[in-house]
Parts: sequence; C-alpha cells; structure tokens
Amino acid sequence: MKRSSHPNEQIRCPDCGSANINSTCARSEGDKRIRYKRCVDCNCKFKTEQVITMEIIVPKQARGGSTKAKRTKLTEEDVLFIRRQAKYGIYTRKDLALQYEVDVSYICKIQTGQTWKYLTVV
Repeated sequence: MKRSSHPNEQIRCPDCGSANINSTCARSEGDKRIRYKRCVDCNCKFKTEQVITMEIIVPKQARGGSTKAKRTKLTEEDVLFIRRQAKYGIYTRKDLALQYEVDVSYICKIQTGQTWKYLTVV
C-alpha cells in the first residue's frame, strides 16, 4: 500500500510505474483516507493511504467548494454565457466555477440543462 502525505503528490502504478491512474472509490478510517486506484495501462489494482490533517482540510474549504456563504447568485446573462462556453469550449468548467465562485458540479448542471431549463442558447 502506498502512503501519501501530500494531496497533490503524483501517484504511480507499483507494477509498471505509469502515472495514468484512475480512482475507483474512497473511504475514511479515523484520520486516514483510503483510496482504491487502478492503472489504465496494466490494469493493476492498488490502494493508497493519506493521513488527513488540517493542512489538507482547510485549503479545500477556502476554495469555496463546501461553503455556501461564498456562492453568488447567477443572473440569466451569466447562465447564457456559461452555456455558450459549453457550446464553443472557450473556458473550462473549472475556470468558470472560479470566475463565478460556484462549484464545478453546478457549472456542469447549467451546461447540461439540469438547472435553468427555461433558458436556451441561440
């Protein structure tokens, strides 16, 4: 089992050394976060362990992903702009989420039409 101390550390396959890794699922046990991973190249399955500390938790909340107080209310013009970006692919969803201070999943729901259904891009 690979032990990871930093959230941005590049994980590599223990068999072939490839960095082409997919996460399959994760769970927490006390102060440890265990993630199950699979190598795309050699189909090797393995798990990683990460010790959860305040240095890992605080930056995630500072990004605005889990605090609803930082979210701004979008206008119809904002939603149409976001949908145009999905159509022409100028900005990524992450860029738009940072610009409007909302979660990336909300940008995805706007672009796929799950929210703001009555607005259409011409």
